[in-house]
Amino acid sequence: MFAGLAAGVTLGIWAIARETAGAYERFAEWSDPANGGVFGCHPELGAEEIGGAYSELCSGYDYADELDLYSQSPDVEAAGRRTLALSQVAPADDPSAGWRQLVPVAIDEGALETFGRPIVVAGRRADPAVATEATINEELADRLDLGVGDRLIVTPYRLDEFDLAGEGKAKPGGRPTTVDVVGIERWPSDLAARLGGATIYEDTSRVLLGPGWWELIDGDVARYGVDVGVKFAPGVAQERMVELLEKRWPDREYQPEYGPFFGQDTGESVVDAIDLQALSVTVMAIAVAVAAVLFVGQTIARQSRREWADTVILDALGRAKRQRCGAATLRALPIAGIAVAVAAAVTIVVAQAGPIGIARAADTTRGLRVDATVLLVGTPLLAAVVVACVVTPAWRYRGTDRSSAPSLVPAPVAVGSPPARAGWAFTTTGRAGRLALVSAVVGTMAATAAGVAALAVVASYDDL
Repeated sequence: MFAGLAAGVTLGIWAIARETAGAYERFAEWSDPANGGVFGCHPELGAEEIGGAYSELCSGYDYADELDLYSQSPDVEAAGRRTLALSQVAPADDPSAGWRQLVPVAIDEGALETFGRPIVVAGRRADPAVATEATINEELADRLDLGVGDRLIVTPYRLDEFDLAGEGKAKPGGRPTTVDVVGIERWPSDLAARLGGATIYEDTSRVLLGPGWWELIDGDVARYGVDVGVKFAPGVAQERMVELLEKRWPDREYQPEYGPFFGQDTGESVVDAIDLQALSVTVMAIAVAVAAVLFVGQTIARQSRREWADTVILDALGRAKRQRCGAATLRALPIAGIAVAVAAAVTIVVAQAGPIGIARAADTTRGLRVDATVLLVGTPLLAAVVVACVVTPAWRYRGTDRSSAPSLVPAPVAVGSPPARAGWAFTTTGRAGRLALVSAVVGTMAATAAGVAALAVVASYDDL
């Protein structure tokens, strides 16, 4: 039981480290956003004609041809127009508390799927056809102290106010819309806010609007272009997005954009932070494992030595070392079996505490977590350690010859208190006593070092 509990805690901590290390990648895969988007323009306009006037010349392009092409391709799961609209966002009960934002807008219902799938923290996802429903991310909810059921005022800058919107000095002149917050969501890119943002300038708070709002304002909003988001079937390369277009219209100009639609790709910085936390937990698991082996190993070995105290008699009766080790192995097997069963149960229970830190926010796992790798590696290793601790004393033990055994009575100590004399007695006993003393001291030191190291890692990370 003791061995199983100690090993279970160790393996559980290791499982937490593994859960933490892979949390962001699992979230990104589970979210499954589009492979990218492509910007286009009117067929009669080439790169030379467009020049630097993309917003003026191409903002009204409807992408009807491209959407038709993608809808017919078996490689495409979803496609739709989308944009980032320059708007003022403020709580309805305090319009002065808002600020200018790039608001993601799904112009077509198909574009919503290209954004990916978020974790719905509270409420529900908005109905894309309802202009007065919106979802926000956690950072916006925290900044404006909003919850499900609260209301926002979204006021867009008009198309002819693009320069004013870029300067941010004038108030927007578009049609204000009061929307109900029906849900709070978390996206992979939102985890950067838990690091303080991707950069010192970036605001990752967000309100997400759909086709209903776009129709309500009749598309009159200053924006950084309109693209077609394309989500391909699994295994299809993102370059296929442009290949399909160039094969159909080789003379048209297209500009592909790969990667996430919501602002800067912050995945690398989030993964770095998560990896540091996972490494800290892994180091803690190693330290706890060392302490557990020292404490539990010496406990089992000491019990085994007691059980083989009659080795001299058994040797005199003709029992060979091989037979002695065989008997010890049979004795060890049920101990190892119970230890493995207890360790497996404790590991599964402890593992439910993971992932930790930033990775906890990226957790998409529902239900009981069972890390098969940890169990398949850890439990056989535990069984081997238990068997070794039981068998080794039987293999090495030579019995005790009472006639030649050194006296366990230490030389008298003339001075000192009773604790001092007792301590001197412990340190001057025979070899077996010194071994037990040394192993106990080393085990205590290892456990102390593990605890101090774990606290130091946590304190250092918090300070960083």
